Order: sequence, then C-alpha cells, then structure tokens
Amino acid sequence: MQTSRLLCFLFWTSTAWTDIRIYDLTNNPIAIIPLGQARISNSYIRVIHPVNLTAIKDAIDLFDYVTKNSDLNNSLFDQVIRKKINKIHLTFNRIVPQNRFKRWESLGRAWKYVSGSPDADDLKVINSTINSLVTENNNQIHINNVFEKRMRNLTRTFNLLIDNEQKLENVTFKSFDSLNFVFELDELLYYLEVVEESITLARSSIPNSRIIHERELEAIQRILNGNGFGLDSVDSILNIASAYVMFNKDTFIYILKIPRIKNVPYTLSFVEPVIAEGYRIHLPKPFYLKGQTSFISQSPCSKLKALFVCSNTNLEPLTECMQQLISGETADCPMERIYGDKTIRKVNDGNIVIHGDNITLRSNCSTTRFLSGSYLIQHSNCTLNLDDEEYTSTNLEIQPFTPVTTIKSLHRTCEKEPRKIAVQPRRILSREAYRLSRSNRGSRGRLLTRRGAVSET
Repeated sequence: MQTSRLLCFLFWTSTAWTDIRIYDLTNNPIAIIPLGQARISNSYIRVIHPVNLTAIKDAIDLFDYVTKNSDLNNSLFDQVIRKKINKIHLTFNRIVPQNRFKRWESLGRAWKYVSGSPDADDLKVINSTINSLVTENNNQIHINNVFEKRMRNLTRTFNLLIDNEQKLENVTFKSFDSLNFVFELDELLYYLEVVEESITLARSSIPNSRIIHERELEAIQRILNGNGFGLDSVDSILNIASAYVMFNKDTFIYILKIPRIKNVPYTLSFVEPVIAEGYRIHLPKPFYLKGQTSFISQSPCSKLKALFVCSNTNLEPLTECMQQLISGETADCPMERIYGDKTIRKVNDGNIVIHGDNITLRSNCSTTRFLSGSYLIQHSNCTLNLDDEEYTSTNLEIQPFTPVTTIKSLHRTCEKEPRKIAVQPRRILSREAYRLSRSNRGSRGRLLTRRGAVSET
C-alpha cells in the first residue's frame, strides 16, 4: 500500500503548543479532512425573550421625571443618582441608536435580524408567527417574559411612590427615599446591560446565560434527555445552543435556538478532491458525515463549541462515486477541468489545501519552504503565510488525518474540448500505472520524492 508523506513540526512556546503538519497528497484522489464530532438535528426548540423598547423608554422617562422633581441636591446620593441616570441613557442609546428610529418607523411589524445568523426556517417561523407567540407558547417555542414582568413591576412601584409623595407634598418630593431610588436605578441598569451584552454575544451566535432563566434550561434538558441526548447539567445546553436577535419598530426579540438532537455519534469531514494533470473529481456536496448510516451535504454544519450539529434537511445519502472513493473501490466519478497554476483553499482555521508549483510557505512555527504539488497543511497556534496571504489559528485541536491511497483505479473519459468549470468525464490510468508514469517524468518527480520524506524537528 502506498502511504502519504508527512512533514511534521512540533514546537513548544511559553504559552502553548505550536503544531504544523504538512501532508503530501500526490497519491490521493481525495483528502478526507476530519473536522470533529457531530450530531444530527431533526428540529429546534426556540426560547424567545421579548424586550419592549417602549416600556424601557417609559421607565427611563419616569426616572428622569423623579430626578428632576425630587429634592436631590441635599441628598447624600445626589451624585450617585445622576451618574447612574446618565449611564442608563448611554446604555439605552447603544442598544437603540437614535438614528435608527426613523428607519424603524418604516419597518412596521416586519421583523428584521440585527445580530446572529438565523436561517431560512428561523425567518419563516419568526415572520409568520412571532406576534401571536409572544402571548402563547407551544412545544417548539417557549416565551420568557421574566424581564418584561420586572419592568412592569418597576414602573408600577415608582408610580405608587410618586402618587404617595404627591399626596404629602405637591411641590417637591422632599421625603423621597433616595436609597430605594438608587436600588431601582440599579435594577434598570442591570436590565439594560444584560440586553446589550446579549445582543453583542448574539453577533457571534453565542448565548448569554444572564438572560436565560434556569427553569427554561431545565425544561429543555428534559426534552433532550427524552430524545436520548443526556446532559450532565443545564449549563451544558448552552454548549449546543445558538442565539440571535431580531427587532421591529418597538421590540427586540432575543431568541435562543437549541437543536433537538439524538445521541448518535457521527464524525464530520470535508472531502477535498486533489488536482491531477489539470483535473479533479467533481464533488458538489463535500461535507461527509460518517456514522452507522453515512450522509453527504452541500451546506456546512453549525459549529456549537466542541460539537457540529447537522440539520437532517440538508443531508443526502452517499452518491455512488463518494461511496466508491471512501470504500477504496474502483471509482467511476465525474471530473472537472481546473484552470490556473495555483489553488489555495482554506477549509477551516486549522486546515488548508494547496496545489501548484513553487508555493512559498512562511510561518512563525517553521522555516520557509517551497512546496510543489498538492498538500494538506494542518496548523494550531501558528500563523502561516502562503504566497503573501496570511492564515492564523489559535488553540485548535488538530484532528488526525488518514490518507486515501487504496483506490484501485479511477475511471473517467475526456471530451476533445472540455469547457471550463464543467463536469468532464475522462479516462485515466490505474493508480499503479499513474505512479509509474510520474516516476518517468524526470527530475521534478524525483525532487518531490526526496522532499516528501517524513521528518521531525
């Protein structure tokens, strides 16, 4: 059996391991690049947190009114109260920039997303049902009105205080309890900071535990455990959840999205066809989900911390070509013509596939090298420079790569004038014949053989 050649460099720095691995893919028709562990999702649970901007603005106006009409000049908390009021205004303005109000007026009741990455199903669910769901729950969607209730209670409490003080003194609120006022300001400020933080984290689809009620997580945990996906704690739900924020004229909607997944393990890989003599296998669905029943997908799976979650709506059975390639059998696959001297594809932050002659590789974890041919470069805590293009990875766990060199032969036929970027069936030699033909191509082939020897430094 032929083996893939590996150049591996491991360095220790003061903060972490620096790891770079270079695989020669010359004898591989494809490179099956492992990405990590995965699960399949059949549907999603959505937890919705409505944030009424009008109610917040009313509460802020109420605080302003109390501050203006209360005798705070002689209060020990005068400066504290005024600083907190100012901070509340600044935080609210960051959540709702003033220049957006005019644009929001034109939106009416249509929902738009401001952060996160909702898919087509998310937008369909929200746009078609959100207005009724805010007051009604079902199995797929849970509404969290905890903050809304706190805001209503806060406003109600202040109105009672103001009414009582006005009965005693119509001119000023001399006896207003400044300490209680500070506590109420802190309550509103905390609420605004949680909303702002949640929006910021949602821009990267990261859920915010401060806005999630523990009872909600416990309910979701019971649902997931019922599907066979056991979780040690409710906090583990946040490891597989994503978040995004939508808004309309006067309301923010914070949505926590949790996949309904079963505890059936899969391994997700990206299948990269290797270029040989200007051709490569045509694989329009390059994501390979390996398990008891394997699948392929054209769309990438969502990465939720250490786990990939793949929607079953995007999965398809293996094609005959893919099944043959993975099984090491004689493969009959469509081919496509590739034009251009060099190809550099970033699969993810830790994996790069290159093809071409005399590609310059510089990095902060290895010496400068000049690569010719097809290579997979895996790197962690390392910055690479490939032909003046920079690639950085930090604290990544490199998944073991296994070469695919056992295919007996690969059949294809060739038209006289193949079109660019079109599937072109083409006939080629068996792997053994192809290897012999390369060995007779002269000094270039021998140079690759010498360079490809396994070495460690």
